[in-house]
Amino acid sequence: MALNRPVLIGIDGGGSGTRAIVGHGPGEVLGVGAAGVACVRDVGEQAATTALLAAVADAWHAARSPARAADSIYVGLAGVATASDRGAAERMARSVGHRDGAPVTADHDLAIAHAGAFARAERRRRGVVLVAGTGAACMGVDALGTSALCGGWGPALGDGGGGYFLGIEAMRAVVRATDGRGPATELCARVRAALEIDEPRDMLRLVGRDGDRKRVAALAPNVIELAAAGEPLATEILDRGVGELASLIVHATARVATADGGGDVPYAVVGGLARAGAPLLDRLREEVRLRRAPARWVEPDRTPLEGALLLAAEACA
Repeated sequence: MALNRPVLIGIDGGGSGTRAIVGHGPGEVLGVGAAGVACVRDVGEQAATTALLAAVADAWHAARSPARAADSIYVGLAGVATASDRGAAERMARSVGHRDGAPVTADHDLAIAHAGAFARAERRRRGVVLVAGTGAACMGVDALGTSALCGGWGPALGDGGGGYFLGIEAMRAVVRATDGRGPATELCARVRAALEIDEPRDMLRLVGRDGDRKRVAALAPNVIELAAAGEPLATEILDRGVGELASLIVHATARVATADGGGDVPYAVVGGLARAGAPLLDRLREEVRLRRAPARWVEPDRTPLEGALLLAAEACA
């Protein structure tokens, strides 16, 4: 490692896990690390900070280098919505070793997702990114650089179409089947097997105040896989979820197009659900098209984690 090169750290803290990247700049990655959930609303600030530091330590381990003080840090965390959330995120970011006076920035994970998705110079400022992971949220940036958020309200008020939404709807299908109010389909069997429960009421410990959003969201691939195979109940759940995601994209792209009058708005989809590929993304593209949104699908240029490193580099420059 060149000692005279700036040390940059980017962090992506989602609802299902945390990843950190250490490098000298975009395309000059030294190491990538991973750890547990760093969403304060899910695990509390102390546990979230521990996960964040563990991810950074893992990145340095991958780089086969002792940790060095960073010249710039950029952290994107899921669930940063209020002033209190932002304060916690900033404290967490500053817990990572950095040089005196080094820029340390903490923001919503949509910021790093957008930076990564539209990293190319000609597309960087204008576009919409949908982050579809445990939750779901959109960020649109117009040609003037003004940003607007849509979604990201959390599991109680929103997040329709995200992994938790698909998982909890699958669990509700088990509830209805147990009561005799709905069919006992292959999806119900998959849910019980995935959760390793003996009785359906064992699901109660996964929801509510002490619930486990990560385990619920982990059921989403079962819904997507069975929907692709034509299972009616899974298809109905996935179609509703896709409708929710499409609504976010439609409203975000319309706001950008109205603000700058620049015509069709490019949109990209990132996050854990995007890795499901065609069974989800083909449905989503078609739903957006049918709603006649001023939107144009594009592949993301880079990942949100790489977007965090890019923003750290820009802050350092």
